[in-house]
Amino acid sequence: DFALFSLAAGLATATLAELILGWPVVALVAGGAGLLLPALYYGRRAEARRAAIQHGLTAAIVQLRDAIRAGLSPQEAFDGLARHGPEPLRRDFARLVGESRLLGPAGALGAWRDRLADPLADQVATALILSEALGGTNLTTVLDELAEKTRAELAVQNELRAYQSRTTAQA
Repeated sequence: DFALFSLAAGLATATLAELILGWPVVALVAGGAGLLLPALYYGRRAEARRAAIQHGLTAAIVQLRDAIRAGLSPQEAFDGLARHGPEPLRRDFARLVGESRLLGPAGALGAWRDRLADPLADQVATALILSEALGGTNLTTVLDELAEKTRAELAVQNELRAYQSRTTAQA
């Protein structure tokens, strides 16, 4: 679907350039640019969504850790995240809560992990599945360290993006 959409955008851009300017070479260049526009748009959109998910997951880990420390079960903590968690992830947490009633906690966390397709979500889901299976008491410590490491990693990524944009602006 994406390839067909890109091809249609390229053809439309080339046709429009040919109709307006009447120069075949410019129409070919415009068609090439039209082929790339959807990829640029969806690439930036996916990058923005990934950044929102990572920042939301970091906040959600902290909320999850605090809820579990307060004595709530992980399922009750997820219910709270579905209502009061980070905005980009509320729908995913609500779906996780619903699926956990049908599939059980491990199955729902596996589906949640696959849906988000993020390394941090993989780590959180793995920690929660292991805690559920083994009945560990160190879950809050694991979540605390995971949140701390993730914050540090996100800070490095933000600094790298700022450096890249500064280099691009200088160029």
